[in-house]
Amino acid sequence: MTSYYPAFLDISNRLCIVVGGSKVAEAKIFQLLKYKCLISVISPEITPKILSWAQNREISWQSRIYQSGDLENAFLVIAATDSARVNTMICKEAELNKVLFNTVDNPLLSNFIAPAIVRRGQVTLAISTNGTSPALARKFRELLTKSPLLEYADLAPLLSQIRKQVKLNGWKVKPDIWQKLITPELLSMIKNGREKEAKANIIKTLSQESTS
Repeated sequence: MTSYYPAFLDISNRLCIVVGGSKVAEAKIFQLLKYKCLISVISPEITPKILSWAQNREISWQSRIYQSGDLENAFLVIAATDSARVNTMICKEAELNKVLFNTVDNPLLSNFIAPAIVRRGQVTLAISTNGTSPALARKFRELLTKSPLLEYADLAPLLSQIRKQVKLNGWKVKPDIWQKLITPELLSMIKNGREKEAKANIIKTLSQESTS
């Protein structure tokens, strides 16, 4: 069994190609649209939603079947066709061009897999079962989406602001100090609109705990 190395990719302004125009391809394109990449769809037929994205110039669409050479300059490609032969052709070209490649529902023909994702604000959780059970990954996603633990994601904007100030002040703060400050009490203050008070308290503590 393949063991996948988890990583988050910066695909902004990079060419990402989706081969196929089905509902499955539509779902993949919808995810890519969130990351400001350059999306090119290759398929003779597409869903009405994909067509609307093309008409609004959110994506580009080539109304034809996949051809050898289509992956030139691509950073990432997703094969969402129902043809094993075409998917294999794409895989071979991707390997040759060192392009990140995923075949929908076939991790054996992929050099990366797309995890189930949970998002809240600036926090993203990625869940993978190494391709063994997408259903289990989706179950984890459903449970985490409803979990009160996900409310801690609401602290990200405040902690980001404070982290920038700590850097500007030249303070050195041990990781365990940060961990101790992330408490249910802090979350409660943010939920009740007491952000300024929470920020002042944290900065005061960090100034006392920091080392030069």
